[in-house]
Amino acid sequence: RGCIKTCNMVIQDLRFGAAEYCDTRTDRTVKYEVKLVLPVGVPASREPSAMPLVVYFEGLGSQGGLRDLDVERLSAAIEQPFVVAAPFRRKGTWWVLDNASEWGFCDGSLQLEVVDAYLDWIMWLSRHDEIDRDWVSLVGYSA
Repeated sequence: RGCIKTCNMVIQDLRFGAAEYCDTRTDRTVKYEVKLVLPVGVPASREPSAMPLVVYFEGLGSQGGLRDLDVERLSAAIEQPFVVAAPFRRKGTWWVLDNASEWGFCDGSLQLEVVDAYLDWIMWLSRHDEIDRDWVSLVGYSA
């Protein structure tokens, strides 16, 4: 049901990458970055077969992605590998609201098709063999 227009989603071989998910039934898309986060001192060869997935929604002033996430600091604080995926915010929106102005997070209207696109994308990510589908978390602030 999903496809990737750019890059691949083989997380074991992917240390950092940008991709675009598209639902072939609805043409909904989500542009995102994904990264495997390893604890400091743990070799990549010791990755578990299924890892937790953290979906990260960046806050105020960001266009999304992983640019503002301090992955090295996270690596020093974790005990096991996980995958972090971060969507880019669509132009003209405040994540799932249709207003990107300074007060868009208050004045915007909910776009259900955007909510559905994010849900489809997260479900698609969680179906990969590298992901523990019972351990999916959403993290964000000001979003």
